[in-house]
Amino acid sequence: ENATISIKYEKTGVVVHSEAVTASSGGIINSNWTVPSDALIGDYNITITADTTEKPVPDSQLFSVPGYAVKINILNLAGETVPEIVVEALDEATDTVYDGTSDNNGGASLKLEKGNHIVTAFWNGVDVGEMNVSITGASSFDLTCELTNIKVTVKNENSHLIAFVSLNITYPYFTTKEE
Repeated sequence: ENATISIKYEKTGVVVHSEAVTASSGGIINSNWTVPSDALIGDYNITITADTTEKPVPDSQLFSVPGYAVKINILNLAGETVPEIVVEALDEATDTVYDGTSDNNGGASLKLEKGNHIVTAFWNGVDVGEMNVSITGASSFDLTCELTNIKVTVKNENSHLIAFVSLNITYPYFTTKEE
C-alpha cells in the first residue's frame, strides 16, 4: 500500500519534510531522513498516513531536537553574580529567540543550536548587557551587565559612624522606547 510520511514542527505546525512511500507485502515501511543542521530546537511529529487504509491508531511519533546546553553567568560591574535577570538569545540564522532567567547563583540555562547568537540581559525590562556568542557545543559564558551595588555609610561631621539612621533614597529611572 502507498502512504505518506510527514514530519511537522509542532511549535508552528509547518511540515518540514514529506515523502511518498510504499509498504512491503508484510506492511513494513522503510525510509531515512537526516535532521538538517539548521533544524529549529523543539518537538517534531513524524506521521505515516496510508492512502487507502484507515487505521484506528495512527502511526505517529514525537521526537525532539534539544540544542546544546549553554549557561550564561550574569555578573554585575563588581564581578558578582546577579539573580533574576532575564536573558534572551537571538539565533541569527533562524531569527528565533530563546529565553531564560538567571537563578539564585546568577546562572541562566538555555538550549541553543550551533551558530551565532546575540545574547541580551534585561533588568526590569531595560537592556543592561549584550554580547555575541558562537555556539559550537555545550558551553558557558560570562555576561557582565551595567549593574552595580551601592553601599551607603552615614557619618557625622567628625567622620564618626551614625547608627540607626533612616534613609530615603530615590533615583531617576528612565527607559527609552524605540520608535
